Amino acid sequence: MLQLSTKRTRPLKLTASIAAELQTERIYFGNRMMWLAPDTMLLGTAANVFRCVFKGNNLVSTTALLSSDKKGFINSFYYATDKTFWISKVLPILYRLNKEGTLQTIQIPENYLVRSITEDGQHNIWIGTDKGLCIYTASGKLIKRITTEMGLLNDCIYSLLPATDKSAVFASSNLGLSYVSVAGKIKNFSRETGLQENEFNTGAAIRTKNGRYYFGGVNGITAFYPAALSFIVDTPVIHIIKLVINDSLYNSSAGTWEGDSVLLNHNQNNLRIDLAALGLLNANEYIYKYRLIGFEKTWQTTYQPLGINYTLVPGTYILEISCSPILSEEKSFYKKFVIIISPPWWQTWWFRITAVIFTIGLIAFILQQFNHKKYLRKIRLLQVQQQIQDERERISRDLHDDIGAKANMLAYNVSLLNKTISVQDLKQVKTRMKGTSDDMMQSLRETVWTLKQENITTEDVWTRAKNFIAKLQQTYSLIHFTIEESEPVTKKINYNQALNLIRILQESVNNAIKHSNCKTIFCSRLNVGQSVVFTVKDDGLGFDTSLVSDLLTEGNGLQNMKQRAQESCFVFSIHTAPDNGTTITIKV
Repeated sequence: MLQLSTKRTRPLKLTASIAAELQTERIYFGNRMMWLAPDTMLLGTAANVFRCVFKGNNLVSTTALLSSDKKGFINSFYYATDKTFWISKVLPILYRLNKEGTLQTIQIPENYLVRSITEDGQHNIWIGTDKGLCIYTASGKLIKRITTEMGLLNDCIYSLLPATDKSAVFASSNLGLSYVSVAGKIKNFSRETGLQENEFNTGAAIRTKNGRYYFGGVNGITAFYPAALSFIVDTPVIHIIKLVINDSLYNSSAGTWEGDSVLLNHNQNNLRIDLAALGLLNANEYIYKYRLIGFEKTWQTTYQPLGINYTLVPGTYILEISCSPILSEEKSFYKKFVIIISPPWWQTWWFRITAVIFTIGLIAFILQQFNHKKYLRKIRLLQVQQQIQDERERISRDLHDDIGAKANMLAYNVSLLNKTISVQDLKQVKTRMKGTSDDMMQSLRETVWTLKQENITTEDVWTRAKNFIAKLQQTYSLIHFTIEESEPVTKKINYNQALNLIRILQESVNNAIKHSNCKTIFCSRLNVGQSVVFTVKDDGLGFDTSLVSDLLTEGNGLQNMKQRAQESCFVFSIHTAPDNGTTITIKV
């Protein structure tokens, strides 16, 4: 027996007859006691439930309450206010015996052993098992089960006492003491809040008439008034005790993550967070609520805030955390942390602005290049058109100057035929007409030949010049023609240059025949470095260079030769003196 005034225990002395009836050798820690009055107690043993009457500190009488057919190894019992016995035996079966003697058998969920039974203020029957709490109505209907999944510290319930509330109990377990309501509200207490130890004993609980509760455990007895429990002062500080980024510990040198914000790169977006409240209680004796603004809107609730995982896109997030002691949920403590995931460089504002400017510049450049190319094509088209026009004018000029003049000469000779002339003059007219027509045909052939050729070389022009000289040699037998040439080279010229070159050579030979009164005409084609030099030389009369301007006006073709050479970018030179012949050189 425990003397409350002295807080000392002493053995209870029993008479031999009472000890024999109670079978004290079969009283185990699981059998319980229940006081009905200050001097009357119900005592459960392995054999039966007894009404025990005390006088002072002595047990004076015992009476067995269960009939022989209902007794057996009693594990726990409770005598309800409606005079109904709730009895559990070693088997996972609960018996309900009403005052009329009707026995009801109730199967315990999942066949777990019953350790304690009590009744709350609403006359609900609470059953403490090795797997949490079962709540029944007074008639034996199961209301609900409460386990660690709902917030209990431990599922092994040792003792139960009704709370001062009408529908709640205090339950001792292997890991502490819990206040539990039918509605599911749970407040947990541990050694750090003043308990003798976290582990208690089966059936070791009592409530005195002054409202004080006693729970026995492995290290003594815990005593308290329920109304005083809410006065525990605790101001925990919330910390992120571990931050793991991409499977690597962030800031591993520090015990906790200091500061209220963290800046991470875009590829540091896989986060695992461990939270803890550092206060008077253990970290697992707080209830935590958290949410990540920018990622989720609803609050998450947990008792073990470890391994909280997020995979985030670049942006700014606010981790809001609140916690409160399990035994005092109305008091909450708040903290927030800012998590910034920087965007990759290609998603930054400065890159986007640069990209827009670059794109605009590129489009402008492409449009400028397109318009420039369009302009160049138009210029080239105009140039081609101009070249065609120039070529038309040149051909027209050649035809007019050369063939036109010969046609006029031919027309003049034809007009002479209509007049009365001598036979000798007629022969001369016919001879001139034939020569003129031959010259016209030769000019046309040269023009057509140059227009038909795509690729003309200086060697092609020299070959035609030699053919021209060969024909003249047959006509002018008194003049000796000499031709000199070096190894042929392939130097390409355009058709206009070819036509000008052949005309200059023909004109030079014709002038020597017609005006120089020469006996020898020397023609050559020599290679000088990267150039080809053509020479026409005669041993005729020559002329005074001071009279060249006068000669040009007389129509002997020197002016035309000079213009053709200048037009074709040839180097044209003439060397002459009276009685010393004439030498014309064309450098291509």
